[in-house]
Amino acid sequence: MKRILICDSGIGGLNIAARFFRPGATGEDAEILYFNAYPTVNKGFNAIGNPRDQENLFRIVLEAMTPFSPDVCLIACNTLSIIAQRLMRYYKAAFPVQGILDPATEKMASALRGNETIPLLLLGTKTTMDSGFYPQQLIRQGVDKSRIFSLAVPGLATQLESGIDTPEVAKTIAVCAGQAKELLPPGTEKLYLGLCCTHFGFASRIWEREFSAVFKMKPTLLDPDQWFGGNAAGKKFQYVSRIPFFGDGQKTMTQFFSGSAPEISNALATAQADPGLFQVPEKFFDKQ
Repeated sequence: MKRILICDSGIGGLNIAARFFRPGATGEDAEILYFNAYPTVNKGFNAIGNPRDQENLFRIVLEAMTPFSPDVCLIACNTLSIIAQRLMRYYKAAFPVQGILDPATEKMASALRGNETIPLLLLGTKTTMDSGFYPQQLIRQGVDKSRIFSLAVPGLATQLESGIDTPEVAKTIAVCAGQAKELLPPGTEKLYLGLCCTHFGFASRIWEREFSAVFKMKPTLLDPDQWFGGNAAGKKFQYVSRIPFFGDGQKTMTQFFSGSAPEISNALATAQADPGLFQVPEKFFDKQ
C-alpha cells in the first residue's frame, strides 16, 4: 500500500487529505499520514524572519519524516512550499517531495484564461505574498499582470486553527474585504479569490459572505486544496503533531470531517501531541 505523507504547518492540509477519502476516490490504495510541522505553540514558520532559519528548521522537519518511510511527501502548505523551493537548491530529502505551488498556479491560470477580464485577488500568509511567486508564475503563463492583485492576511491561518465559525475569523475576513475594495479597480463587478493558504478553504462560506457584503456580488473561489495531490484511494489515516491543537481546533476539525471523511475525524478525536516528533532549536522559541 502506498504511503502518502501530507505536510502542513498546521491543519489546513487536512482538506487535501480528505480528498483521498471521498466516496468514489480512485487510484492506488494509500495510507495517508498527516504530519503537522507547526514547530512551537508560540511561533510558526511565518514568524521566523530569517529565510535561512526557516530553511534549517524545515530541513529538521523533513529529516523527522524519514522514519515514517513515505513514498512521497506532499507539502500542502504554501509557506512551506516556498521555503522548500529555497531549501532544495542545496539539500536533497530522502524521499520525493512535491509542493503545492506549481499545481495551484496551473489551475488558476487555466481558470483565468477562460475569463479574460475578471480580476484575481490572491490571498495568503505574509511569507507567501511577500515571495511574489504566484503573480510571477501567472504572468509567465500568459495572465495579464494588470488583472492580478495580492493581499496578505496575517494571523488568519492561526485563527482558523482554533475554530472556523468564530467572531475573530469573520472580523479578519471582513477587514480583508474592505482592504480589497480599496485595492481593486473601482466598479469591480466580478472577482476571483485565489486562496493561497490551505487553511483558507475552511472558511469558504465566510469569504463568500463577507466579500459579497462589500462588493455586492459573490466572488468565485479558486481553492488549490481541491486540485493538489493526484489520485489515490485512502484506506488508513494517521495524524502526528509536535504541538497540541489550538483552542477548540480538535473538536472543530473532528466535527468538520465527521460526515465527509470519518477516518480523519476518528483519528483527530484521539490525537495527542508528540513533543519528540522533531527537535526545535532553542533559538526558535519565543523568550518569555
